Amino acid sequence: MKEMLEGDVSNREWLDSVLWVDVAPYVHAPHTLRVPDGCREGLLQAFYMPMVVQDLGYEDDADKLHIMMIIMLYAPVYERSVKGDFLSATAAVKSRLERFNNGEWKELWDDAHGHHELDRFSVQRSAAAGKAAKFNRAKHYALQAQFRDAHQALVSPGMLRFSEPGIEAKMHALFEGQADKGDLIMDPPEDIVDDDEQWAFVIGETEVKLRHGSKMVETLPYVMQHLPKYKGKGPCGDVYEHYQAMPSWWVSDLCERALNARISEGFVSLWRSGLLHVVDKQRVDANGQKDGRPITVGLALRRIVGRVPCAQLKHGFAKLFSSYRQLGIAVPSGIEAAFHTIELSCEAMIQQADGDNSLLPSPVEIDFSDCFTLAPRSTLFANTAKCVPKLLRYMYTCYGGEGMMWGIENGKVAFQSRNNAGVWQGDPLGAHCMGLAYLGFFSALG
Repeated sequence: MKEMLEGDVSNREWLDSVLWVDVAPYVHAPHTLRVPDGCREGLLQAFYMPMVVQDLGYEDDADKLHIMMIIMLYAPVYERSVKGDFLSATAAVKSRLERFNNGEWKELWDDAHGHHELDRFSVQRSAAAGKAAKFNRAKHYALQAQFRDAHQALVSPGMLRFSEPGIEAKMHALFEGQADKGDLIMDPPEDIVDDDEQWAFVIGETEVKLRHGSKMVETLPYVMQHLPKYKGKGPCGDVYEHYQAMPSWWVSDLCERALNARISEGFVSLWRSGLLHVVDKQRVDANGQKDGRPITVGLALRRIVGRVPCAQLKHGFAKLFSSYRQLGIAVPSGIEAAFHTIELSCEAMIQQADGDNSLLPSPVEIDFSDCFTLAPRSTLFANTAKCVPKLLRYMYTCYGGEGMMWGIENGKVAFQSRNNAGVWQGDPLGAHCMGLAYLGFFSALG
């Protein structure tokens, strides 16, 4: 591979000419292929190429290439057999691997974006097709023994389209509107780029509970082995399975660099960008228009990286949030504990009231609206530096600048907005970041 790149520089020059802003979003992201079992060995070998590019000193191009390879190799099937039928996913990926190894990088990239057979994904799906897709998704979960996900796929509210009345305007108000308000982000500490142990995140071990006791295991292999199947696709059509099919050393290197803010500016811009999905809240506003909850699906790699500190720092997070009596974030069974505590307290107060209505307890519920998208990043960074300094570099990787939000429907970008405020609901660390941003409010609650 190294000899091929050094001998023929045309692919490297073409790769260098592709701008990061042209890498995403991939308009056919919802339809990319999973990893065919019959191609795993070939895919593993192909993904050594980004490692070779990195070894040659082109780290930014290596990062870019591995993302582009996901699109080139896993694009929806556009190849047909001599009989005129679409190839199987296995046959299609094998054909692309051969083309990739023969140096047809630009041709693969062009086909993944502009092949005429991909026009079939631009047709608006009917209501019946939407129901069938929902059933198939539930079936996939059930076959993987993910029964909770299967149940949710069948009974949970569906997604709202951006074309529905008011939805696009509401999402722009949440993201574009907040971007213009200019929440000032604190400057990082001067020594954050130095070899200072207080800022360095080292991927190490995490405690795993067993039936009897617990044991320490290596964090990243554990995370990679326990990634859920059939989760949402990122802005490049990337899923967890794509990374499970890559060389483990390469994935480990990507994670280590992201956690310590050592990925390129172009890659960081994509890291801060994601696909926006709007979940139906099943209620309407004062104008009779549907309300939706924004869920952001970022790069699959970002979601993998986020799971590392969730696992490795779980005890520290639990101690931090429980000290503020916030039991819904990182505290095992925290919601159940809160519910039963309140229930028992109410029962005790009712008994003490002894029939006197004036002494009966009055429960109060406070409903926060858009607390993720409105979370102040300035306090997120300040509280991270104070409470979880090893995560500060990664917080700047995720939220230290502006990204984009895209909505994709029928093979087109149906929604686009700047995003430089709030935190993401849908990110593994989303709830943790929201909690860190509001620590001052939690403290005021006493």
